[in-house]
Amino acid sequence: MRKASTCARPSAGGWLSIAVVLAATGCDVYDEPARPAADREAVPGWNGLTEGQRPYAIGRPAGIEFVEGYPSAVARAELERKPLLVLFRASWCHWCVEMTAKVLSEQQIVQRSRRFICVAVDADRDPDICRTHGVRGYPTILVISPDGREITRRTGKVALKSLVAMLDDVHSAAASLAAPAAKTVR
Repeated sequence: MRKASTCARPSAGGWLSIAVVLAATGCDVYDEPARPAADREAVPGWNGLTEGQRPYAIGRPAGIEFVEGYPSAVARAELERKPLLVLFRASWCHWCVEMTAKVLSEQQIVQRSRRFICVAVDADRDPDICRTHGVRGYPTILVISPDGREITRRTGKVALKSLVAMLDDVHSAAASLAAPAAKTVR
């Protein structure tokens, strides 16, 4: 006795329709190779953006200092007692590319990023790290305390004002926790 399948299979005509759609739209996944900082260059025309809109082939915003590799960033955050700012992204994600090219390249964000240890995690290269942090949508910006606790996260397209406020709030909260307790004067 055969068990009933819970998933319907496309008919021959259905498979043909799927093949035609895929052939017409394409299904390219752009996986950029990581390159040393000195070797980065603009890549015009990537994902339909012009040279001025896409600063690096690896999709990192100009001006933000990113630590190479998540484990190294965690160790550095712990050592320097700074929060970790993690950008979870995917090369095939339109909003990741747009946020990198526009919001994260803004001087207000670049200046605030210096208060954090920043790392970019590629969803295709590091799916285990994404799973560990429960990342299900891209882009996701996650702020983690130096001792490994999640402070805040934003998923999806984030407006400049919202990201500035988030980074300022995290910095203010971290500064108040790190400040020595004031002596009580009687």
